Amino acid sequence: MSETTAEADGTGDGVSELAKLRHDLRTPLNQILGYSELIAETAEDEDIAGLEITAMAVNKAGNDMLGLLNDAMSPWKIAAGSFSLVALREEMQEPIGRIDDRLAEGLQIASGADNEEIAADLEKISTAVQNLNVLLAEAREPVVPPAVAPRTGMTVPPFSARDPAYGVAQDSKLLLVDDDVINREMMSRRLKHMGFNVVLAEDGYRALEAMAEEGFDLVLLDIMMPGIDGFQTLAKIKENDAWDNIPIIMLTALDDAESTGRCIAAGAEDYAPKPFNTTVLRARIGSALEKRRLRGMEEKYLARIKELELELQNFIGAAS
Repeated sequence: MSETTAEADGTGDGVSELAKLRHDLRTPLNQILGYSELIAETAEDEDIAGLEITAMAVNKAGNDMLGLLNDAMSPWKIAAGSFSLVALREEMQEPIGRIDDRLAEGLQIASGADNEEIAADLEKISTAVQNLNVLLAEAREPVVPPAVAPRTGMTVPPFSARDPAYGVAQDSKLLLVDDDVINREMMSRRLKHMGFNVVLAEDGYRALEAMAEEGFDLVLLDIMMPGIDGFQTLAKIKENDAWDNIPIIMLTALDDAESTGRCIAAGAEDYAPKPFNTTVLRARIGSALEKRRLRGMEEKYLARIKELELELQNFIGAAS
């Protein structure tokens, strides 16, 4: 069984179990943070009184939970054998309670504003909270050897409902690959709000089919997926010369240095840790697209140089 497979199904050692637990817990947190941002932006656009504050309060509670998760899985605690799933469950209850209170408040506001889209997004946050509670209740305490301590990520900074522009190429066509339907829907909306055209794929096989059918400017590729995982999909993309110039950004909650290094070594342009910070994600996409544009300009320049050299050689030959 490969390292990635062990992480994906939880049958590996304590380190793999810890990586899977971190990945699983971050999935609903990513949804809570993403949908609360979308609601805040809609509330600002449509001037719905009180809703933006409610959404930002949900986002703050989500960030607080992410901070608790990162602290509980900090390298020194894992190295010292101090990670406690029981303690994490208890600490998570307070911000979860705050979200529940704010969701009830938000649904009242959405009902008064007759906004079905916002009500649906609030329900998705509610589902994410329920999934988080189930994960916390059913997860087992991983046994991690003290000698190995994976690096954990940092808390996502508080968002602004209007992130600054980063000069990203508008109307670029992106392929988003993620096996979680809620993640795909939420992130697709975020990307479309940034001005991108987005095509969705639910796994590595469909991603390869989509790339064979149409051209893309950039691919956002989740690592942990059933079938062929992100690493395997990345390798197959890089095997095809026609796709070699398409930048790949890996989406991962496996935020240890080894996984990050493996992504870059395999040919990924960059990586984005889950849960996503909108500003950081926008900047990384913009940077990858700009690098691709510059590489294209360089290739055209070099091709033109060769044409001029050939013309010069032909001219000299004709003159002599």
